[in-house]
Amino acid sequence: MPFISICIPTYNSGDKLVRLLKSIEVQTFTDYEIIISDDSNNDEIPQLIEAEFKHLNIKYYHNARALGTPNNWNNAVANSTGDWINLMHHDDWYDDKKALQIFADMAKKRNDVLLIFCAYNHYHLHTNKKDLYYASLFDRFLLKLNYLSFYKHFIGNPSTTLVNKRYKPYKYDVKFKWLIDYDFVTTLLAKENSFAYVKEVLVNLGMHSEQVTASVFQNPSYEIPESMFLIEKHGDKILNNFFVYDFFWRMYRNLKITSIQ
Repeated sequence: MPFISICIPTYNSGDKLVRLLKSIEVQTFTDYEIIISDDSNNDEIPQLIEAEFKHLNIKYYHNARALGTPNNWNNAVANSTGDWINLMHHDDWYDDKKALQIFADMAKKRNDVLLIFCAYNHYHLHTNKKDLYYASLFDRFLLKLNYLSFYKHFIGNPSTTLVNKRYKPYKYDVKFKWLIDYDFVTTLLAKENSFAYVKEVLVNLGMHSEQVTASVFQNPSYEIPESMFLIEKHGDKILNNFFVYDFFWRMYRNLKITSIQ
């Protein structure tokens, strides 16, 4: 059984998937499996694997009917067998050839935790600009005090995390697109507030206008019902945390929402 499952949900990803697979190909740590769950409407991905990456430990699944986000994520995770799960978006890639080794070293050291997360870059693909995101010592102190403190924005998307297999079976809630990461981490840490942090930048998050998150950003038809449902699902008591309150306050301010109606 592999130590890390790299789960890649994809859809007509082309060059983006090539960049990710090439970043995996050079990793010094090799005790992994790659699970590709493919929503593509063509055979580009299997042809790509056969031509360039068949030497990697890839398990490929083509979905006859596109599952969409997040069901495609869930399908990839469900087919994983590793001790730790790294759900890797096809837009993203590992920053350095030692990234998986650093992740694995922390996982072996802290097998008692459910979640490991790392520092990361927002890499703007059209400008090559990088924005660094990390958890300070104070951020981690706050997170230990109250798991909801991650709403302060220092845990990235699933590409920047490892999830312990003992949390399986788990699924990302299909009711979310915009707040899917927040819902997942809220649910996980509410079950057990156990985490470890890697201070090195291990992952680049590819930022571009074609992303699902870009299409729903500041779109009231997504942000409003999802934010209301998140509070309904986890209870309005989560608003007692300053960072959760601030997160929603800023959202409603930016969308100029002034009433429930």
